[in-house]
Amino acid sequence: MANPLIWGVESWGPALVARWKTIVDNQKASMKAFDFDKLPSAIKEVPTALSMISEPVELSYSEGDFCQAVWKGRTQFYLSLNQNLASYNYVYPFYRKITEAAAGKLTLGGKVELFTIGQISPALLTWGSETEYMGLVVPWTITEDISGKLTVGV
Repeated sequence: MANPLIWGVESWGPALVARWKTIVDNQKASMKAFDFDKLPSAIKEVPTALSMISEPVELSYSEGDFCQAVWKGRTQFYLSLNQNLASYNYVYPFYRKITEAAAGKLTLGGKVELFTIGQISPALLTWGSETEYMGLVVPWTITEDISGKLTVGV
C-alpha cells in the first residue's frame, strides 16, 4: 500500500507517466514513457516520452492552514528518427493524442488537485550525445494539496 504521507514526484510521477503510456500512434505502437527515477541514457525507439521538472517548485504552507505545492515541468516526446518533411505527417496527430491523454485525468487519478498542459511546441530534440529527433515539447503544471502531509511548526 502506498504511503499516504508521500507527496511530490514520488506520489504523482507514476500517474503522469501512465497517462503518456496511453498514447498509441497511428501504426498502433504504444508510447514508451519512463519514471522520473528511471530515465534512460539513450533513446532506443520512438515514440518515447521523457518527463522532468523544469522550474523551481512553488511551496505555500502555514501552521494549521492549507499547504500546496505547484510543480512545473515538461515532457519531451521523441517521435521521429529523421527530419524529412514526410515525418510531419507522423507527428501531427500527436498534438491531439497528447491533449486527449492529459485532459483524460485532470487529477491524475486523485493524486493531485489539477494537472494541465501548456502550449505544445515542435522541436528538434537530443538526449545525451545522440542525433536530433523530431518531436514535441509539452510544458505542464501540477497543483498538489500537501495539507496534512507536511509538518509545519513554529
